[in-house]
Amino acid sequence: MKVSIITAVYNNSDTIIDTIESVLSQDYPLIEHIIVDGASTDGTLDLLGGYHEYLDKVISEQDNGIYDALNKGIREATGDVIGILHADDMFYSPTVVSDIIKAFTNPEVSCTYGDLIFIDRENKNNVVRTWKAGSLKPKAFEYGWMPPHPTFFVKKDCYEQLGHYDTDLKTAADYELMLRYLHKNKLPSAYIEKPLVKMRIGGASTKNLKNRLKANREDKLAWKKNNLKPKPYTRLLKPLRKIHQFSFVHYAQKYLVPLLVMLCFFLGIADKGTISYFDYLLVPFFAWGVAIISIPAIRSVALAKNLVDNPNSRSSHKAPIPTMGGVAVFSASIISICLWGNMNAVSGLPAIIAAGLIIFFTGIKDDMLILDPKKKFMGQLMAVILVVFNADLHMDYFFGIMGIYDLHPWIGYIFTIFTLLVAVNAYNLIDGIDGLASGTGAVAAITFGIWFTLADYGSYAIFAFALAGSLIGFMKFNFSKSQKIFLGDAGSMFIGLIIGVLAIKFITSNELPPKSIIYIKNAPFVAIAVMGIPLFDLLRVMMIRIIKKQSPFFPDKNHIHHILLSHKLSHLQATLILIAIQAILSGTMFLFFAQVQPNSALLVAIGIYVFYFLGCKALYKQPVLVKQKM
Repeated sequence: MKVSIITAVYNNSDTIIDTIESVLSQDYPLIEHIIVDGASTDGTLDLLGGYHEYLDKVISEQDNGIYDALNKGIREATGDVIGILHADDMFYSPTVVSDIIKAFTNPEVSCTYGDLIFIDRENKNNVVRTWKAGSLKPKAFEYGWMPPHPTFFVKKDCYEQLGHYDTDLKTAADYELMLRYLHKNKLPSAYIEKPLVKMRIGGASTKNLKNRLKANREDKLAWKKNNLKPKPYTRLLKPLRKIHQFSFVHYAQKYLVPLLVMLCFFLGIADKGTISYFDYLLVPFFAWGVAIISIPAIRSVALAKNLVDNPNSRSSHKAPIPTMGGVAVFSASIISICLWGNMNAVSGLPAIIAAGLIIFFTGIKDDMLILDPKKKFMGQLMAVILVVFNADLHMDYFFGIMGIYDLHPWIGYIFTIFTLLVAVNAYNLIDGIDGLASGTGAVAAITFGIWFTLADYGSYAIFAFALAGSLIGFMKFNFSKSQKIFLGDAGSMFIGLIIGVLAIKFITSNELPPKSIIYIKNAPFVAIAVMGIPLFDLLRVMMIRIIKKQSPFFPDKNHIHHILLSHKLSHLQATLILIAIQAILSGTMFLFFAQVQPNSALLVAIGIYVFYFLGCKALYKQPVLVKQKM
């Protein structure tokens, strides 16, 4: 049984190749593909020329609209069965035509239809709406039902007996034809209970409200042309039946999230008083929303400018992935901090933001051009020095660890600089699989944020919750298959800087005598636990590289996430395991370290690290049965 596929096209150079390729991908051999072009002027014909050996007929001339073009194709068709595949659409899978032919093996079947998937115009994998047609029941058309036209396949002799598309109708001729065939003439049909076609949103009848109202008027005319009388509520039910088909997630992201983000923005502008508990809810939501809204645009620019991470021997991805996720994290965090942060409460806020800019642009340059390690380190050093001296954020008390209490000012400055550099590089180096740097960073930010909230350090709580919100928004795309984006060095180093700043502030706020009613004993060890996985892994891989007489910055696959991947865990599984360990470590150490003496806390911290080191070594030595796909 031969199948003819008719495609009407006019100025669809951006989508026609997808349509043709989806036809060529079909596993059914007897397919005739006819293209009817309405004299396109955008280069569509040039593209069709590249497929001339695969297309059975190409007609290019002016026509009287899409239904006139389809009628031309039907008249030229030589197949036993005719289907329509618009230039914006593509078959759902390579077995679609085979599935349709199986239905036609029943000699009583004159037409078939199936389910339709609506997709975003810019992202073919983003499902906007799912139309599950369901079986045709008596009087179904009277209750607003109709099958999805792009999935409608009909035997050719039906067109010859019952007529083609009515070109007097400009937006509802497909509805009229199916009404005529299925309702008036009761052609026997078969419902294929699976998606057959993916259709880009923005069709002629649904492009805007004006077209939808015009189509609704033509629906009434379709009944009149066939001497049929619909129910009074038929025209109302027809659009209402489609409401449940729409993807809430898509439209929430497109319309609801921007609306709520704008509301948060105006609330942030209006609130000039003290920071309230309500603000602690607004800030992470606002940062999350800004990240959600901005990342699709950032991805598009990154792909257009080839700002991507290409696969190599150490990569776990196969296709180039944009590396500009840090732009969204940085922007969402900084905007939120500036809106809600109290400049008077944080005297060094401008210096911290300036340091964030230095880290951000250093990372951006490394993401785009591969920065020399020495220059990268100099950028990091400039940023942390700015924080330590201009934000007046440094440690001068050692909590009695090894009998040391007060630190010489310069020793405190140097130790703080070193601590911040370690934090920046810890999150930079742990960023090796999806969600790990952002996930552990979010856990640390939320942990510090809760403490700063309880301790009445409002602006630092804003810092923490802004970062957490932006990271959670980023993770949605980092784990996505169709809209994947990486943090890049700009993002991971920015996380390290802000978490480092929060850790130093947390430590200095718990010096004796306590400056907070929520006093935490052994604060340095609690801060280490909150940043545990990134810090421990940094120290472990550095030690291994030094033992092997390699540069501490020599790239390898000894990180904990590489070890977990080698045991056939997915990125998501490995990340969730490590985030869970990080959360448990943070929570338990908050409680435990408050109960012991400083030197005991030091021994416990060393013990935890040794346990981590030996655990990684044991996992690394276990045999790998199946090689991880790269």
